[in-house]
Formats: sequence, structure tokens, C-alpha cells
Amino acid sequence: MAAFRDALNEANLYDLGFKGSSYTWARGRNPNHRICERLDRAVASPEWCSLFPAATVSHLSSSWSDHAPIRIAIKCSSKPSNDKRRRRQSYKIEQIWISDEECEKILSENWHGVGVGDPVTSLASCSQKALYALNSWGRRKFGNLKAKIRKLSDKLQAIQFHSCSQIADDIHIRKELDSLLE
Repeated sequence: MAAFRDALNEANLYDLGFKGSSYTWARGRNPNHRICERLDRAVASPEWCSLFPAATVSHLSSSWSDHAPIRIAIKCSSKPSNDKRRRRQSYKIEQIWISDEECEKILSENWHGVGVGDPVTSLASCSQKALYALNSWGRRKFGNLKAKIRKLSDKLQAIQFHSCSQIADDIHIRKELDSLLE
């Protein structure tokens, strides 16, 4: 570790600090033998720090790795936009829907019968109708997946932030989160 610190000093790089859990790596499933360390960090030169004085480093939670991802947020000094136009709602297919047997039925019911005219317009119409139907069905059947994922991620981060020894809760939440993210 001393050699690492010497290398940072020689390169004139400084640790940017962090918000979040005090560790970025954990190993072991037994709470009595679990090892948690801060292995990963963000460093920068004084020049970089003067360019981005409001930069923040956050240790995020991870459900799929023993290393926590790090987010470096760089805040721009530009004025916020007063543009209050409504964003278009985005439609997408969630992976968890595909494993449900109703998904294919929803697709086939809503794909047929739409589209007259040229093939490109017909394809766009069929796609749009099926996507709207899938999203409507998905919200009814699975609820707000984004909110569920955010809630589980927050729970996982709270556990990882406060304790390295709550391994049972950590593993349970990771599995639940993974099932939503598949």
C-alpha cells in the first residue's frame, strides 16, 4: 500500500473521497469471516480538480459483483433549462416479461390486423400497437419495475453502507434484484 501511495504522490494525484458505503469490495458469505475493504477509488490531479470543483464520487451498490461500482458526477456550471416540455413516454420490453407465458399471446393478439399501405408503415404500426399493449400489460402484471428496482437498490445500498456483516440480507436482496434485472 505504501508503494501505491508513493506512486500517487509522484504522479501528483489525490483521492477525491466518496459518499456511500465505506467499502467497495466484499468477500465471504459467513458474517464472522467476511472481509470488506475500500479497494477502488477515484483520484485526480489538482488541475482536474480545479476544472471540476463540484465533482462527487459515490460508491454504488452492486447485486452482481463483489466490487461496488463507482460513479463520478461532474456538475456543469451552465444554467438550468427552463424548458418544461413534457418528455415523450418511452416504451420498451422488459426481459422479465419474455419469460412469462402471456407475453407471446399479447404480442400475437396485437401484431395482426394493423398496417395497410407500404411495408415500412405497416411494420411501424404493428410494432407500435404491440409495444403499447405489452407495456400496458407489463405494468398491470408486474407493477412499476423501475420503482421496485430502485427500492431494492436503495435497500442493498443501505445494508452495504451500514454493515459488512448483514450478509444474509445482502444475499437475499441481491437475488431478488437479479431476478428483476434478468
